[in-house]
Amino acid sequence: MRTYLAAVAALAATALAGCYDTGQRVLERGQDVALPAGTYHCVNTDKGETSTAVVSAPVNVGGEVVQDARLDKSAYRLRLESSNGGLIIVEADEAGRIYHMFLKRDPEGAFGILVPDDRARLEALARRTGVTLSQAQFGPGKPGGAPDNLRAFLRAHTEADLKRTATCVRRA
Repeated sequence: MRTYLAAVAALAATALAGCYDTGQRVLERGQDVALPAGTYHCVNTDKGETSTAVVSAPVNVGGEVVQDARLDKSAYRLRLESSNGGLIIVEADEAGRIYHMFLKRDPEGAFGILVPDDRARLEALARRTGVTLSQAQFGPGKPGGAPDNLRAFLRAHTEADLKRTATCVRRA
């Protein structure tokens, strides 16, 4: 069910250490995955920490579907796009700071937040798509390059390149 995607996106947007900080929009439309509005309960896979996210109904802004999400004191504008093997690319804009991460629907209806994890695989993806990948003390590094290359880099990810960091379920 798509209802859980919104919370996943909002929580993932706050986990900046695991997200790509691209610094620029790269999704073309952000409209091929619309998310239902709602309140969601998310649990960090490793630490057991919980968060609540509130997501607005999808709206059309300038010809694309976007959603607003709030987690604690942070607000995000979300754009989403379907990708490889059921992955969904999330582009989260926090007052001009742009981050990218991934979602995956579970068979039982929950959704997982997936973030880049395997540095060697990520470096190979970066080389293959013409993207630079900076060294990072924490997280996957900052990808750089032209928007088309960054988009190709994000679209080239598979579930094997990513690690689940949280699971989100819609509150009844």
